[in-house]
Amino acid sequence: MLGRKFLTNSSGECTIIEYVNNKDVLVEFSNPYYTTKCAIKELVKGEVKNPLVPSFYEKGYVGVGEYKLNTSKRESRLWGGILKRLFSEEYHKTHPTYKNVEVCDEWLNFQNFAEWCNSQDFLHYTDNTGKYYQLDKDILVKGNKIYSPETCCFVPQEINLLLVNKKRDRGLYPIGVSKNKNKYMVNLTKGHNRIYLGRYKTPEEAFLVYKEAKESHIKEVTAMWKSRISDQTYQALMNWEINIDD
Repeated sequence: MLGRKFLTNSSGECTIIEYVNNKDVLVEFSNPYYTTKCAIKELVKGEVKNPLVPSFYEKGYVGVGEYKLNTSKRESRLWGGILKRLFSEEYHKTHPTYKNVEVCDEWLNFQNFAEWCNSQDFLHYTDNTGKYYQLDKDILVKGNKIYSPETCCFVPQEINLLLVNKKRDRGLYPIGVSKNKNKYMVNLTKGHNRIYLGRYKTPEEAFLVYKEAKESHIKEVTAMWKSRISDQTYQALMNWEINIDD
């Protein structure tokens, strides 16, 4: 029995390296290396798994640890969402901006991601409408393109929506600016309201009006959430600057 090899359904080949009885068998995977105990019937059915083998979009893997991948768990849904946004070709057809986004190697291991999530004070927080906080990668480091422990934080949707710029859809003019006849018009969105801020001679002049109003609005909303977001997130938002090429 020792040395006998079995082909599994999802983790390649494993080898028996210790046999006690039909219900107590130690097997070894070589690539990547991992050992686990199982029963002979599990080997015959190919059900033994190596949690170090990438099985989610050929990138993410469950890993070895206390956290179980379960779609009823918030950290599981978040992890699956990241992998889908980054590695699903179907998703990229409707969300092409995610083609240039990455996730750190550490978070390809679900155990590491779940451990980080559970270390965050706001993982299970909800906003005023009962919606869970969103995982954001753009606030702590402006222009960031990687999901990682250093760049991510949990924020309510209201804050997340503050920084959406829809650059791909707005055309030739700076953020907040549109052309109206021979003038450049400025509008600022506050919640569900669109506020008119005037018409100006140049797009640069219009942008400066928008910049001042938008930065003030960001500070106003951030102050409302001060006690319900991390200090690091609060400081990043209070120092947020709107640039003409945003």
